[in-house]
Amino acid sequence: PTLKSALHNLKQQQREQISTLHVSGMNDTLITSAMSEVVFNYFDPSRAEFHQHKGGHYVPSDPPFRQKMRDFIQRAMSLP
Repeated sequence: PTLKSALHNLKQQQREQISTLHVSGMNDTLITSAMSEVVFNYFDPSRAEFHQHKGGHYVPSDPPFRQKMRDFIQRAMSLP
């Protein structure tokens, strides 16, 4: 199945219960920011976060992003 069909198959209730952090590189030529935003929009905005960095197709490892990851995980763990 394609990513789009897999997302459609997620039940609305499941999408509302999943905390997600979407990371997108402004210079990513494999997965554009627009493509990442399409996926992001499938999830509940109160539990989904979108982070865009200046790089390409990778997850940043700089201290500010690592803190963002820690904060996200702590928030996600505290939600029912």
